[in-house]
Amino acid sequence: GLPRKIILRYGRGLFNYASHMIDLLMQWFGPIVTVQSHDRRPASNDKSEGDPNIDFWCRFQNGVEAVFIGLDDLDYDQFDIELYFADRRLSYLSGGAEQRSWHGEADLFYQGYNHLAENGGASIGQIGGFRELYHNIRQHLEFGQTLAGCDGVGAVLVQAVLAAAVRSAEDGGTLIELNDYIERHKKR
Repeated sequence: GLPRKIILRYGRGLFNYASHMIDLLMQWFGPIVTVQSHDRRPASNDKSEGDPNIDFWCRFQNGVEAVFIGLDDLDYDQFDIELYFADRRLSYLSGGAEQRSWHGEADLFYQGYNHLAENGGASIGQIGGFRELYHNIRQHLEFGQTLAGCDGVGAVLVQAVLAAAVRSAEDGGTLIELNDYIERHKKR
């Protein structure tokens, strides 16, 4: 089933790390229909990138909600996703390199209460990233294999979500209907 809520924590900028999170979530859950900033402060800038870290939420067409928490001034890379279901929680930490899961268990800590018990997890160790990407591009160019991931339309939709988050933050947290926002910008 679908998660009740998704919590995402990112650093290093909205257009950097948060863009990858949005792309991934759109692959999993489909189109985003609304975006709204949570920021009660001006959009801040991460020192290393000059890219704002904005707190905002998105609602997908299927009703799933995702809350993005942008963290400033970190001395480490922050890219964590937690999916909360009615009966379990799944976590993809450090960009998915560490994966954990929990399930509900009655009377675990207090009699009459249901808490989460960890099923365990796995750390897949260091990830190469670009070597795999370059290999896939070569396979595509030489042998015509399909490239997985974001296509041009998907990339434009991700950018529309990011731009809506910035606009919402600039406007004091206004709710932005993404289809209306895209239509207005097509006319420009």
